[in-house]
Amino acid sequence: MRFGFAHALKACLLLAAVGCNGTPTPPPTDGGFEATPGKDEQLATARALALKGTPSSTPELDLLVQLAQETTPELGLEDLVSDDGRPPTPTLVPGDAVEIAVFGHEAYTGVTQVAPDGSVAITAVGSIKAVGLTTTQLAQSIAKFLVDPGPLKEAAPVTVRLETPAERLVSVVGRVRAHRVQEGGAGLSTSLIPLTPYKPLSVYDLIDRVQGLDTDSAGERLTLVRRDRSAQGGVRCYHFGFEELLKAHLVGHPAWLEADDQLVVPRLPVAHVFGAVVAPGPYSLRESTTVAALLVAAGGLSPTAGSGILLLEGSEEKEADKAHVLSPGQVIYVPQNTQRVYVVGGGIANPGPIPLDVAGMSALQAIAAAGWFSPTGDPGGVEILRNGQRIPVPVNDILAGQAKDARYSLRANDTVLVPESIW
Repeated sequence: MRFGFAHALKACLLLAAVGCNGTPTPPPTDGGFEATPGKDEQLATARALALKGTPSSTPELDLLVQLAQETTPELGLEDLVSDDGRPPTPTLVPGDAVEIAVFGHEAYTGVTQVAPDGSVAITAVGSIKAVGLTTTQLAQSIAKFLVDPGPLKEAAPVTVRLETPAERLVSVVGRVRAHRVQEGGAGLSTSLIPLTPYKPLSVYDLIDRVQGLDTDSAGERLTLVRRDRSAQGGVRCYHFGFEELLKAHLVGHPAWLEADDQLVVPRLPVAHVFGAVVAPGPYSLRESTTVAALLVAAGGLSPTAGSGILLLEGSEEKEADKAHVLSPGQVIYVPQNTQRVYVVGGGIANPGPIPLDVAGMSALQAIAAAGWFSPTGDPGGVEILRNGQRIPVPVNDILAGQAKDARYSLRANDTVLVPESIW
């Protein structure tokens, strides 16, 4: 008799119950299947990677982040923002053209430019430092300079006006969305953003200009590198997280930028997944990423996955606890299940080998995995062929609930024969 529509509908319901699309029925205790992790060529690669460490795709960025974190580590966002939220008065940079006016002394009045060494020349007197000063501060310095050691006996009123500003730039280095297109998601990418003395720009605005932080960015470890314009020179590094920055911005305390500031956005560390997963490879780690979460990120286990998932770190290997929180450089290896059963015969839709599920598989589940019965399939003639034995499988009784599917569990290399109906 051919396998009719009613039987097919009943089969679908029963297969859902016995675990065709869920947890497979466990094998019986009398001669069931025992899982043995298969050998996989990717295991050698996983071990080598665990021993040598995960090579960074952004070594220059990693070095910059490390050195920045070691520079003035005591400075945070609170040292960067102003109490009143107002932007700082712009300071002079090399290339600025300024107009100097000394009341009553036309000889010292005129337009001059801030030199590359940061000074401005005073006619017939000498040079004075201007870089890093506001125009008001420079005017005060010039007034004193003209008296001591200058030619004037008494201080005269001095005004300084920014005539033509030089180009001012700030930069972003690291993992922001604008850099993904530039270098395909790798390398040390930099964006230069103009900064005018008439329109202030905050760190939050700067991140917005470069389309936001990328998905693999460590937004909790941002660093702003600022040139120290004091006599000591060098740089000062301010360390903060994006969440902290956003909160300050929303309450009216933005972190304002100065010329030549550089925002460094680190990359998240990675762990690797090898073996029988849908999409093996490196994946970004956040502070609470577990083995289970990383397997989900890798698309989950493939149909050929075996048991005994390994966690590799250095030369150590152990069975992975799915709740384990991963550390940078660790490697997860999912072994392949190399054991198979075979579904053959003219009555099966897609005859061929089927991976034997490590949790157990019945003859009916193997038939379902092979595409179910063909239109001419004979459910009454199904047999398991095992070491010269022929074990009949009462498919109709199983579907009717009169026989237990679990009693017809398969072992490695079993063959399920599905004949065609002769009628």
